[in-house]
Amino acid sequence: MKFDVLGLGNALVDETFYVEKEFLEGTDLFFNQFKSILYENQEAILAKLPSGEIPDVMCGGSTTNSLVATSNFGTICGHICQLSDDDRGKLYEQNLKDNGIYSLNNFYHQDVRTGRCLVFITPASERTMGTYLGASERLV
Repeated sequence: MKFDVLGLGNALVDETFYVEKEFLEGTDLFFNQFKSILYENQEAILAKLPSGEIPDVMCGGSTTNSLVATSNFGTICGHICQLSDDDRGKLYEQNLKDNGIYSLNNFYHQDVRTGRCLVFITPASERTMGTYLGASERLV
């Protein structure tokens, strides 16, 4: 297959939460910035959320976001990335497919999770992110 655009980048599943600024002050994240963190740190932050918080979940990462936008203009796009054989990896690939992007990943890690970005948005639209790269760290 011939592609108009071929992306190579981190495969991250974005989980977006709408929170008050005070919630973020109780974490070790950098307010209104990005921070790379471990999966265990993400889980500790999520445990502090009020019960019943349900995130918006979709594929993300800067390469993916660019491919989605490009694909929506009718280009044929492919994405080279690393995923795990887990639920997030399957969701990520389905999101690519739903956006008309061909996943060129044919290797699925068993010993590491698919990357995840926790995105916290305050009422003032300030965005704070805590990202675990997961399988994307093996993109070589």
